[in-house]
Amino acid sequence: MQNSNVYHLSDLENKFIGQTAIVAAAGPSLADNLEKIKANRDKLVIFAVNKSVKYLFDNDITPDFVVCMDAKNMQNTLGELSHRLGNSNCIMDLRTDSDVTKLGFHKFFYNYSNTDFFAKQLSKTNSFM
Repeated sequence: MQNSNVYHLSDLENKFIGQTAIVAAAGPSLADNLEKIKANRDKLVIFAVNKSVKYLFDNDITPDFVVCMDAKNMQNTLGELSHRLGNSNCIMDLRTDSDVTKLGFHKFFYNYSNTDFFAKQLSKTNSFM
């Protein structure tokens, strides 16, 4: 992973004003609204979590962001999709499995959870590398 595609999550602030964002998670409402999502794709910013990532790709919808917070075994979860992740961005945390950096995401946006001393100190510098 190169620094040129790594950003702080705060860099997204005010980037999507006027657009509707949806968080796609596994549940019946995702399937119920799939056609609506497809019909309005150009007006939406889609954040996908967990099993919804594969479901969206299987239904020809590329999420703008894949949320990988506190994730373990990312290779098992998203590995089979790595060839399709190039147009999606990853939102990750310090605790995210490092394998996520090998999955071909377009950009990485990191966030600090501020739950421990190290994370708090790093968040003050607002710097990754």
